[in-house]
Amino acid sequence: MDHALISLIDFPTLPIAYSSHGRRGGAGWLFAHDIDCVVVDRELICVLQKLQMLGVNSTSIPPSDMNYLYAASLLFRKSMNPHGPSARPIHVAALEHAALSCEYEPRGFWGALTGKAHRPKTAFLGVFHAAGRYNLGPHANDFTDSSACALLLNTVASQVGLEAHHFCPCGNAAQGSACPAIE
Repeated sequence: MDHALISLIDFPTLPIAYSSHGRRGGAGWLFAHDIDCVVVDRELICVLQKLQMLGVNSTSIPPSDMNYLYAASLLFRKSMNPHGPSARPIHVAALEHAALSCEYEPRGFWGALTGKAHRPKTAFLGVFHAAGRYNLGPHANDFTDSSACALLLNTVASQVGLEAHHFCPCGNAAQGSACPAIE
């Protein structure tokens, strides 16, 4: 199966796989299949934020109008990529919220005083692919790591005609692209 890779230049709000590693509140999980692998991240950044960080040589993450609670990036395994060596994804499913169009839960006096982040009441399920991006609608933001991972894994697996159970857990995002199971 030959799927086109997503152009990072065409989608500045595309969430970046493995970008949750090392972030406060970030976590990630790896899943592998014969040809593909999936990286699921919590609290990750997008291409535009990374470019802004590189532009000023900073590790400080700039604010973004689009924020991602979780995202699953479907990539070819390194040895199976018909496009040659590349870390560009085939599909990305993300639970996202936009600062300008989202209703947030009240955080209270103590939360505001301590700088607790606003928690969105809903998150939209968006899917990126080489030809564009589409929205699969809102979901109540009552996700756990397990429920978000299951929803996103099912979503990206279905994009290539597979089911989530075809992907086996093989590590965490801290291993990055060096994980032997995704070679």
